[in-house]
Amino acid sequence: MQATVRTVDEATLRPVARRDAGLALQPKALLALLSYCYASQIYASAQVENVVRRDENFRQLCHNVVPDEWVIRSYRHHNREAIHFCLMTALCYMAEEKVRQGIVAKVNVVSFAEEAKRRIIMAMFLDSVALDGE
Repeated sequence: MQATVRTVDEATLRPVARRDAGLALQPKALLALLSYCYASQIYASAQVENVVRRDENFRQLCHNVVPDEWVIRSYRHHNREAIHFCLMTALCYMAEEKVRQGIVAKVNVVSFAEEAKRRIIMAMFLDSVALDGE
């Protein structure tokens, strides 16, 4: 996933925090985080925030700066295409690993674009439900 994120031109990403806000709030870090979480079926922004908050390694790497659910929502809203690209690539990689392990026989690449889109929509839906409940 990191290799895919590195291929994304940072100029195409819309930041949601100042450049000096810290590593955790930088565009490529958020891209990697959301792509990883959505690939791992962690969708709601509040859940993503909690995962990061509980991950001691991430907190240490980012000097205890944790992107909150509002930053996550905003980032997803402004960078949906890049998230889609990285998530689709991650899903393809995960499926290819299953082929190598003999768990599945073949990979349908076309379906990964739709699956990535579905997962992003799921994240948006869960966030909208959470907002309605507040």
